[in-house]
Amino acid sequence: MTVCIVPVKRLSTSLRRLGPLLSQEEKARLSLAMLKDVLWTLQGVQGLDELCVVTRDPCARDAARELGARVIPEPECAAGEGPAVDYGSRVLAEEGVRQVLIIPSDLPLVSRTDIQAILKVCLGNPSVVMTPAHDGGTNAMLRTPPDVIPSRFGPDSLSLHIQEARARGVPYRLVQLGSLYRDIDTPEDLSILLTTPNNTSTWKLANEMGLSERLLHRSQTSEAV
Repeated sequence: MTVCIVPVKRLSTSLRRLGPLLSQEEKARLSLAMLKDVLWTLQGVQGLDELCVVTRDPCARDAARELGARVIPEPECAAGEGPAVDYGSRVLAEEGVRQVLIIPSDLPLVSRTDIQAILKVCLGNPSVVMTPAHDGGTNAMLRTPPDVIPSRFGPDSLSLHIQEARARGVPYRLVQLGSLYRDIDTPEDLSILLTTPNNTSTWKLANEMGLSERLLHRSQTSEAV
């Protein structure tokens, strides 16, 4: 059985690296739109038996349930993306789940084809399959069994995950995939999203907010300084 875990931080503190480009309310709305896009895509992936969202945010919880995902409440002792993922992984491992696929909630352009490509990589048990992010992070991880290595999300997480696998003698493979290469974290990421026309809720909301104009103004202001 393969289950996908999508960790979601509190929306009230999301997308901090976008700075003053958006209000915190707008950041929360954009984060929620990205979560919905990710869950909608994951629903159609063959080989995934269940979707789980690990969160303590009520809006994220409600959106997950509306889209057919199971919610694993994030306990106070597991605050943060890594601890939340590991908590959810332990819960699923105790239920007999064979492997988990971890996908961040800020990948609105993720494709079913790329997700299925990860699931097709067979390294046996134990093993870890990871997809690199453009900034040295990890934008997907398939762990067999679910708790085979601990999560080390944050700066340079890919190298840290590789270190964890090597330290435990766990076979691993890196699979670079286009739709999993860039998450939405900075104004530059947002600019790339906006110049890639698509049908996601995130793209539509970003255009409704006039973010292209805001980014252009930001760029012109920076050049003038």
